[in-house]
Amino acid sequence: MAPVQQTRSVYAAAGIEKRPALFAFEHSEEYQQAQRKFLVAVESTEPNKTSPYHVDSLLQLSDACCFEGDQEMARDLIESAVQSFYLALYKQMSFLEKRGCPRTALEYCKLILSLQPDEDPLCMLLLIDHLALRARNYEYLIRLFQE
Repeated sequence: MAPVQQTRSVYAAAGIEKRPALFAFEHSEEYQQAQRKFLVAVESTEPNKTSPYHVDSLLQLSDACCFEGDQEMARDLIESAVQSFYLALYKQMSFLEKRGCPRTALEYCKLILSLQPDEDPLCMLLLIDHLALRARNYEYLIRLFQE
């Protein structure tokens, strides 16, 4: 992520002295190529030109399968996209902890756990106490084990 340039007049007009930091995603060249291929495939309506691991492609192919009546394949494609979402959240949580942001990593852990608390597919219950201790969020840790 890279800082986004901001105009001072908007914040000055609102009476805000210190401007908040804003960020924008900068995709790698590889991802940009995959996105361009995806857009070409959408324009040409040829699903075989898309990548099987590109989330936008999975969503587009799922829509095409629904349109053709193949609900099972559409469901499988969406499931793959959701798994990518889970893994992206997990990896972000790991990077945050390694960067010395245990509090934010803990919040990501809580988010992942809240998505499927009964199944806990990424075993967040094994990490949450560690992250709570690293974040020095002892009250949360006590509450977690009392519930």
